[in-house]
Amino acid sequence: MKIPFINRITGIFGVEDSVLHGQFSEIVICNATKEICLRCDHNTDELLLSSGSKKKRHKLVRILSGSFRVEWIWTMTNQQGYCDGFRIQLGVKQQSHVFEFISIGSCIDIYKALKSPNKTVHRTIHSAALSAESKLD
Repeated sequence: MKIPFINRITGIFGVEDSVLHGQFSEIVICNATKEICLRCDHNTDELLLSSGSKKKRHKLVRILSGSFRVEWIWTMTNQQGYCDGFRIQLGVKQQSHVFEFISIGSCIDIYKALKSPNKTVHRTIHSAALSAESKLD
């Protein structure tokens, strides 16, 4: 799956599946002139990615809208070698939002990833020495 270049987006929208109501058959990530489409391959459950000019569409379900810079995009491959995931990190002001799109059961599930604070203290010999010196003062 080749990732197209896009540095800003204005929205993420879902296309509801015509058979499996409440599920998405397609995800559309767009900016003013361009769009990235994610679809599920019904034979392999892999995620198919295409990009091109923005198209006029009807009955889209808004997942996210606004002006966001694209910080990172990843494709994800499962343990069986199938490319069935797409992850995008979006920034607005000083915040980041991460969304994952996973192809499963011939539809696309959407997840919003949350950052967990790292409470582990990494101590090196140098930082331990500095810590010991500060206790002497």
